[in-house]
Amino acid sequence: MVYTGAAEYQYQADGIYGYSLGVAVHNFDRSQNSETDFSGQATAFYQLAEGSRIHTGIAQKVRYPSISDLYAANAGNLQLKAEVAHQFELGLNQDLPLATQLDISGYVTDADDYIAKDDNGQEQNIGDYRFMGVDLQLQNNYFDNLNLIFNYSYVDTEDRLTDKRLQYRPAHKLRLQASYDFSFGLTTRLNAERVIDQVNGKGVKMNNYSLVDFSLNQQVWHENLELYVRATNLFDELYYQSDFMPQVGRQVFVGLNWQL
Repeated sequence: MVYTGAAEYQYQADGIYGYSLGVAVHNFDRSQNSETDFSGQATAFYQLAEGSRIHTGIAQKVRYPSISDLYAANAGNLQLKAEVAHQFELGLNQDLPLATQLDISGYVTDADDYIAKDDNGQEQNIGDYRFMGVDLQLQNNYFDNLNLIFNYSYVDTEDRLTDKRLQYRPAHKLRLQASYDFSFGLTTRLNAERVIDQVNGKGVKMNNYSLVDFSLNQQVWHENLELYVRATNLFDELYYQSDFMPQVGRQVFVGLNWQL
């Protein structure tokens, strides 16, 4: 059982600036190795001008081991402790011409006692990790019924105990999401992602890969009955997100959604 008591305070001054403060106390109660920890967060924003807003935040967050982490048949570990992360973020929201919005932020996260599988596949508090990166999003709604979102993320990872880069943490990710709603009830969705520069468990650089998902949703009877066709990993890309475990290839789903 996890017991949590939390409190939060928010203040906003006519949309010009605002801040929030929050704190929580947690008790992870189990038959052995019970723990008590706290988490907290402070965030703030300031409206620089119409359509321009900066935001920042600092936080301490606690992640307790899951049931699977503790009790999985071949990987569980009853000796796991809570993972504690310290985070800092600074970002900008900016309105751009042609109904476009930019959201960019930089962050640093230090995670102590990070919970992950070791080389033998068993869950451990495996190290003190650092993540430093930038997330960027551009969203455009200039054309009626068309929604376009472009995301780019860069992350630099490090095990602070060994100074090594973390495995299967891509340095660059690019994603394009597009959807269009037709007047006759058809919706099309496209999700294309490019993953660049990652290393495996031996520190060897892996091949870059691209993933494309596509779907069609057609309303058949008002909003109650919908026919869908969805394809994931459309080009049947071979890729890995952990050692010796290739991910699923192309899958195609056809079905009906019926809401009473």
